[in-house]
Amino acid sequence: MPFFMIVCSCVGWVMLIELAGLIEYYPIKRIFIYIGKNTLWILFVHLGIFKFINILQCLIYDLPCYRIASYPTFYTNNGWWMIYAISGVGLSLFVKLLLNRAFQNISQKYFRKG
Repeated sequence: MPFFMIVCSCVGWVMLIELAGLIEYYPIKRIFIYIGKNTLWILFVHLGIFKFINILQCLIYDLPCYRIASYPTFYTNNGWWMIYAISGVGLSLFVKLLLNRAFQNISQKYFRKG
């Protein structure tokens, strides 16, 4: 059993390295680079976004409010896991974009040189 796990790990590692080499020649590379550069931001923000999804699930399925406190998620069947994954990354980056623009506007308005 341990030998099988070691072989599977090595095959998975080689597959991942080869996949990364293939992605290098396609435009999707820029998306992965952007996500990689913002990983810490995504880590900080995604749990808050998960709570909004939990609220949405409570409203849709008429669940009690205490289910919102489930950590980190409480219902991932029927495609909800995809919503968690896409919104955890996508909405985190969107929030960062909005905050960056707001701070740029504030800094231009109040901290202009001249």
